Amino acid sequence: MNLLFRVAFSVVALSALLQSPSISQTAKKTNYLVNTRSGQLFSIDPTAATLILKPRIGVNVTYRYSEKTQFVKNFTWAEPIAFKPGDPIVVRFRKGSVGPSSATDVVDKASFDWLNRIRHEPVQVMIKEISEESLLVTDGPTKAEIEYKLSEKTTYTKGGKAATLADFKVGETVHVIPRSLPGGNLQAIAVADIKVDAIHLKERSKLTVTGTIRAIDLKKMILSFRSTTGDDRDFEIAEECVATQLGKPIALTQLHAGLNATIHLTRREEDSQVVTKITVHSKKSSTRKPVIRKPLPDDSILLPKPVGKKTPP
Repeated sequence: MNLLFRVAFSVVALSALLQSPSISQTAKKTNYLVNTRSGQLFSIDPTAATLILKPRIGVNVTYRYSEKTQFVKNFTWAEPIAFKPGDPIVVRFRKGSVGPSSATDVVDKASFDWLNRIRHEPVQVMIKEISEESLLVTDGPTKAEIEYKLSEKTTYTKGGKAATLADFKVGETVHVIPRSLPGGNLQAIAVADIKVDAIHLKERSKLTVTGTIRAIDLKKMILSFRSTTGDDRDFEIAEECVATQLGKPIALTQLHAGLNATIHLTRREEDSQVVTKITVHSKKSSTRKPVIRKPLPDDSILLPKPVGKKTPP
């Protein structure tokens, strides 16, 4: 009897411990710790292209760096020699099969939040220089310079209407949607004078859109749709379009206004988009929110990088 009581008490205690705020907060924080470590710079060796990080707790860690490593200090890109022993830094790294891990970013702590923001979030900036291939801007809060690469896929709006790069002038304030390129640069996905328009432009570059059906006309094969960002769009429905709900096919005639759904698009040669699949969500379903990486505490435990799943110029 005493044994059963002790077992039952242990189960209850363990359950309470796992549900406590401190444990849940720690589990949440670990999502941000993957392949990132903070501490003080112990030493840096330009000849060997290595640096040693001294964490607040634990042994020193050696990292390799290369010309692709991004060094950022005081909200600007810097050379390795700009960092001195004792400087508080955050290192983002990539584990290798042999030898020390490779540093992809070496950033002073003051710049770490800023770097994440300009890589992953819509940024309000002032245009400093414009060319056909790039946009040099000044970040509002920090006054730091950022260069965005432009391409034929970069889209623009101004005053709520479609625009081109030529419609923007030096000194104007715009909102830029960034994308990190493999080589370390930033690309502008969208540029707009209004933040919500920039967000809509980013969404329109994707081939899946989640939102609510506003109306459907099967005679004209037109779907009116409002995305989760509030963007109202009309789409042509392809003849081969299929619809599913709870993993089972349903007829297009069962679709109606008010249904929450994800539509899957296909681009045609003329760059128009047509709906080829409609996935209807149940009322209980919800869209997972992306994890935004944040600064890490010095004594955090590093976890293995998960399978699956933004770098400045």
